[in-house]
This record gives sequence, structure tokens and C-alpha cells, in this order.
Amino acid sequence: MIDLAICVGSACHIHGGTEMITLFQQGLKELELTEYVQLKGAFCQNNCQHAVCVSVGNRQYKQLTKDDVYPLLKRLKEELQWNT
Repeated sequence: MIDLAICVGSACHIHGGTEMITLFQQGLKELELTEYVQLKGAFCQNNCQHAVCVSVGNRQYKQLTKDDVYPLLKRLKEELQWNT
């Protein structure tokens, strides 16, 4: 199971982090990733100047927007298929 943590600290919240949770939930269902990826909210990841921040496993993504959610999940699905 891979952890996908969306920062919901102050800066990320202001830049739409909490709204992205819904988009990630929808994308995980649509791409059938719910049994492989665990979605979590996380407090500050110490990259406030680069909000919104998301970590997937040990990788950090910075300055994400709503438009980045689906492509990130598609890449993750491709990686998971490659590794299985």
C-alpha cells in the first residue's frame, strides 16, 4: 500500500489542498487504485512557499494545482503496473 498524503496546513489549505482531497478520491476510484493507494491528509510538510504539497511514498510534489491531480494518478498507475 502506498501512502498519498496531501498537505492541509495553512498555506496548502489556502491554495486548495483540501479541495484536492476530493479530486484525489475521485481519481483513485476512477483509475481503480483504491486497493493500492491510501489517501491521507497531512499537516505541514515544511514547504509552505511551494503550496500545494503532496507526498507519494517517499516522493514530494510541490506547487500542485487541481489540473495536476489526474496526470499524477495516471503516472502512479503506470508505475504500479510496471512494478507488478
